[in-house]
Amino acid sequence: MFCINAFSCSKISGQKESGDRTITDSSSKKQGEQPSKSGGFDRQVSDTVFFGRWDGKRLILEDYYKYEENEKKMEQNPESYDLYGDKLKELVKKYSSYDEKNPEYSFKEFKPEFAAYTTLKIGDKVYVSCKSGVYAAEVSGYYLNFDDLIGAGSVFYAELRLPQEAQLEQDEIVVCSFNNNMKAVTAGGVTSQDVLDKFKSYLLPKLKGVKVSTYDDKGNESIKPLSKLANEEIKVFKGNFTASGSDQYLVSILLRNDFTNFTSAVFVMNEEGKILAELSPLTANNFTFSQPEMTVDFNGDGILEIITNDGYYEGGGYNFHKFENRKFKTLTTGFLFGV
Repeated sequence: MFCINAFSCSKISGQKESGDRTITDSSSKKQGEQPSKSGGFDRQVSDTVFFGRWDGKRLILEDYYKYEENEKKMEQNPESYDLYGDKLKELVKKYSSYDEKNPEYSFKEFKPEFAAYTTLKIGDKVYVSCKSGVYAAEVSGYYLNFDDLIGAGSVFYAELRLPQEAQLEQDEIVVCSFNNNMKAVTAGGVTSQDVLDKFKSYLLPKLKGVKVSTYDDKGNESIKPLSKLANEEIKVFKGNFTASGSDQYLVSILLRNDFTNFTSAVFVMNEEGKILAELSPLTANNFTFSQPEMTVDFNGDGILEIITNDGYYEGGGYNFHKFENRKFKTLTTGFLFGV
């Protein structure tokens, strides 16, 4: 099936308790519109959220709010994505030396033109949630990678400075916000075979009529009705997803019908298999899919937000969902790439 990369961090002095995890804070400054020593600002606790990724050398943050503004312009002009890349190349030429053979560039100062690509300034404090904890970081610069033009993704990123002890895995995805009460992400989900089998039994009747393709050693296709679910085709997370106060389960299915099509669904269920909310309705033999990757309480209210991997057979990206007014709302997107 599919595999999604994930990432983690670690701790230094000035730790604050946050549930059963810690927040590592290199500053005693409180949240609010207070200037940082390097001219940036701490922000108020809010629904603003970003995805970050450790690329092996640096933690980069994608400001999808700004990229979406540029994306809307691209939709109006089929050639505008090329113009998006061309403008960034001209920007590099203005403040550095551009070389077609070198796709990567870093800047340690904010330039006026950067406002078209990010709202983040040098010195802005951002909290980073990963599997091992939550860490206070600062915007330390900006990073451009023109290789990302190949996948029609963002090219411009903010670069974050993490505590020295923070450890992240290659290509790990993290959640970044201005909320100092954010908790660590949970990526593992439920592993109990009894629990998995129970929810398989709830899901299988809903998949009546779904057919899947299998292939023999010679590549000959055989289409058969779905008769059972494998462990890797289901994910279950336990927690509070809709503020009900009772035990709930985030349950998803993702199976491949054939080379290009999928059957997927993401539900919030109770212990008896009743669907309490739908994040992604059941779609059979569909070109796209959705699957939860992590959960996180990013604002300290006790209700878990959901990070999904959404894509198709040649690409995808991440979406961040919050339950609000009896339905799920997507707050941001990040690291979308595809052919």
